[in-house]
Amino acid sequence: MEPDLERYLKRATLGLWGSQKRSVHAELSGNIREAMLEYQLQGCSVQESLEAALRDFGNPNKLALQLTEVHTMPMLHKTALLAGVATAALLIAVSSAAPLEISRIAPLPDCRTVNPEAVVNAAFNCSFEGTWIRLADLRREVEASGGAITLENNRLAIRFAGDAAAVTFSVANPAPLTPAPGGMPEYVIHSFLSFERGGDTFISLGKIIHHIAEQSRLPIRLSGWLNPVLRVGDTKIELGTATAPFTANSLYAQGLNQALRAELPNRDRATDMGTTLGVQFYDASPDRAPAYLYERHRIALNDSSDGVYAVVSQNFTGAMAGTFLYTIVQSQNGVIEVYLPSKKALFVTALTDVAKPASALEGYVAVLKLSGVLNGKTFALVQPRQPSSQAVPR
Repeated sequence: MEPDLERYLKRATLGLWGSQKRSVHAELSGNIREAMLEYQLQGCSVQESLEAALRDFGNPNKLALQLTEVHTMPMLHKTALLAGVATAALLIAVSSAAPLEISRIAPLPDCRTVNPEAVVNAAFNCSFEGTWIRLADLRREVEASGGAITLENNRLAIRFAGDAAAVTFSVANPAPLTPAPGGMPEYVIHSFLSFERGGDTFISLGKIIHHIAEQSRLPIRLSGWLNPVLRVGDTKIELGTATAPFTANSLYAQGLNQALRAELPNRDRATDMGTTLGVQFYDASPDRAPAYLYERHRIALNDSSDGVYAVVSQNFTGAMAGTFLYTIVQSQNGVIEVYLPSKKALFVTALTDVAKPASALEGYVAVLKLSGVLNGKTFALVQPRQPSSQAVPR
């Protein structure tokens, strides 16, 4: 870290001499380190926090010109402008916008049986959950950084500061089903994108992030685990509050599924209900892990700093045997705990090795450290401290 920081400081203070150079060097170094601390509190490693802080402070050559200009002005103006130059990027990095509360309250989806003979012709067999964000709250944060949001004719457009093109997508919900003869399943679960309640519009958070990652040309990064921060260019959006906490495991899956599908063999399956993807994200928390993911593993990492990881394995049961599963977890003191299909996990050195023949007794597993970048390099394969892991009692 130190050589990278020193190089930046050296370039940023070119044109300054003597005590002025030493003073600005010290002040700028302190401000950058404060910005780094803010990023580390959000879950970044030391190196990641340095890179993010330096991006916020901007091009060191441009900063050097500003600092040189400051020191050629009369003293009264120097002090005020120097304070602005030295701290402007810090304010971008550490200013805290009002956190956005994530709602899990949604209307029952319009999901009904299509069997006209059914006794219950309503949303009886349907299950539905999601995460929702109040449109007015999102608009407030986007506009505070110089962007804009419009919603017209069920089409949402989000223009972030620094991006000339808007992210646009439909938030129209599917039309109600009507019974039709032949071929349709007994019930269908609708995927809702928006709803109205109490005069407020709520939009699916997962869909918002999916479309931002797919369409925006700005760098997009998710950081942190509990109440994470989403950065789209210079726009900072805090997700979750102290009173309504939100965990980001499913948001890290945005983009990761596509990245894994590009790296792993295609094992999509055609079923009576349509195509099931050969790469599936699952929630591996103890109270939600599917029954067939029965083995608990504690995996010791070489990196003792807390980070966000994905663990990829094969499924060995039922019609989906051979497809790939992945879960996303946060490390704690260099250890991750995850539920896997096999009693013994053999850690691979190449992601494609996950596809090698395996069983519930021994399975090949990839451990990936997630960068948090949603529209770039999503992950890096890492090696745990040991080459394998044995299941431990629940």
